Amino acid sequence: MTANLTKRPRALKAGVRRFSAAALMSAAGAIPDYAFAQAQQAAESEPASTESDIAAGLDLWVDAATTFSDNIFATQNDKAADFIFSLEPGAKLSIGGKSAGVTIRGEGEVARYDRNTGEDYDDWSASVETRARISRDFLLIGGGEYQWEHESRTSPDDANGSAPTQYERGYAFGAALIRSGAFYTRIGATIESFEFSDTEFTAGSINNADRDRLQIEAGARAGVDVSKGLSVFIQGAQDRREYDSELDDFGFDRDSNGYSAAAGLRRVFSPYVSGEIYGGVIHRNYRDASLPTINTFDIGAELKWKAPEGLSGSFQIDRRIEETTLPGASAYILTSGALSASLSPHPRLSSGLSLTGAHFDYEGVDRSEFIVGVNAWTKYWLSRRLFAGVDYNFAQRTSSAAGFDFSENRLTARLGAQLSPRDFAGAGALSDFIDATAPGGLYLAAFGTYGALTTGLDGPRGSGTNTADFGDSGLGYGGAVGYGVVVKRLYLGVELEGTSDSARWSHLSGREFSANKANGFGGGVRVGYVTDRHDLFYGRFGVVSSEFETRYVSHGAAVEEHERERGLGFGVGLEAQDHGRGFMKVEYAVASYDDYDIATGSSTFDNFANIESQFRFGVGLRTGVVDDAG
Repeated sequence: MTANLTKRPRALKAGVRRFSAAALMSAAGAIPDYAFAQAQQAAESEPASTESDIAAGLDLWVDAATTFSDNIFATQNDKAADFIFSLEPGAKLSIGGKSAGVTIRGEGEVARYDRNTGEDYDDWSASVETRARISRDFLLIGGGEYQWEHESRTSPDDANGSAPTQYERGYAFGAALIRSGAFYTRIGATIESFEFSDTEFTAGSINNADRDRLQIEAGARAGVDVSKGLSVFIQGAQDRREYDSELDDFGFDRDSNGYSAAAGLRRVFSPYVSGEIYGGVIHRNYRDASLPTINTFDIGAELKWKAPEGLSGSFQIDRRIEETTLPGASAYILTSGALSASLSPHPRLSSGLSLTGAHFDYEGVDRSEFIVGVNAWTKYWLSRRLFAGVDYNFAQRTSSAAGFDFSENRLTARLGAQLSPRDFAGAGALSDFIDATAPGGLYLAAFGTYGALTTGLDGPRGSGTNTADFGDSGLGYGGAVGYGVVVKRLYLGVELEGTSDSARWSHLSGREFSANKANGFGGGVRVGYVTDRHDLFYGRFGVVSSEFETRYVSHGAAVEEHERERGLGFGVGLEAQDHGRGFMKVEYAVASYDDYDIATGSSTFDNFANIESQFRFGVGLRTGVVDDAG
């Protein structure tokens, strides 16, 4: 612990960990996710082999990436953009066979920021996973992982220091699956430890020792197959969370214990589609009587599908209680969902899209947040061991507390290599899979818009500051021209667009100010899935330049400015093909713009940060070949 400690301002920060569906979701319930996944695979695998089937495999890989983020500190106003250069090496050694095996894995991410070098980080992890099949109906698995990580600026517990918080996480698990006829049981346990370093701060350092803790959980699921492909189950878990410090920096004892119980069913609909759903209760009790006990419902669901033509996807819902450092709050209840899909029409080419949402409900204080995330990616193999890829990520938080909304766009270009070769045998040339029929080819579209302009305003007021959100909605119109190609079911295209005035808002009080989003134009890329009827489901990422008309009247002095601001954003939509070359389209689009300052006095400014969201409805015409059979 450093000599100069500062009470951290974590009460002013609330958000979500980096927007990854895997980090948010756990449809398996109380047992560790990996344990359940292995147990499920074990139930469907072959019996133990008496022959010598030991084999070993080594894989090495490395990714080099360049990322642009338009808001590296996840703030609503005064955003900071930067380029991030990262190197991600990894290695995996697997030894074993059908009856037993061990996998040792090591990974890292070394990132360097172009201008904000205080955000640089080195993350590493090492893990081991083991499995041993005692008999066809009895499988044991176990393992552990140790991580040296940094806390994301979008974390609920980001300390808001001058550098990211560093921490170490240790994790170990063990699980068993036992089956007897139609009955099965899964038993598992985990132990997890966290150790946080103090965070650099302008006035010294921020104490994080009171966040060090140990979490222990044990649970079981018991089920029965009631018919082919259908089983029902009950599950329960108990856990304990113990902090190293008796009290945190705000005087709260955060030690707690809890349990969960649920019942559900699992269904295998076909060799390509399976799912499960469950519901129950969650309880958590805190040693500190001033922290409210939590009793709430539990719900979880998971649907997975994998089509023969290369399309796969999943839908997940999860609900859980997470730790917090917000003074007066015992925890937050995290309800999250994710929808993801990926398509690989050729061994050289794959693409995917995921949508996530999470609601944070803090217990004991009047505070809640909702965050949505979008991730789109495309990967192309240049050779059997070398690939290139592009990723786009968007996150947006809406908070019940003014000033804590944020949006962030990240665009990443990467080049990677791996030791294990990609199998292209018998696949044929990629050009042989390009389909000349619609929705491929050139297209024109016209659309109407109904959207909202929301502005986060931040500026000085007397001895303090004023942070507030303003907004309104309006109608507009626009047009687009683009070109795309279809590779089996995968659509890849580019698009240019232009839009008219759409939404404006005004505030009339002691100070009068208003904002109007005028004309805009931009371009982007589109990635989508083509149905049998040539309808197109797509996601897009784009860059837009829009003119904003801002008027400000304070103390009798009026300021009016017209400025073009750069925006980054995404859209998701559907284009329904008719029997000819025409189509109808519907789309939802979001764009967040660079913030700007408006003078409110001789040496004072208010900062305006604009976000625009739109529903678009329109029609279009394509030049692609018409498939009469469609």
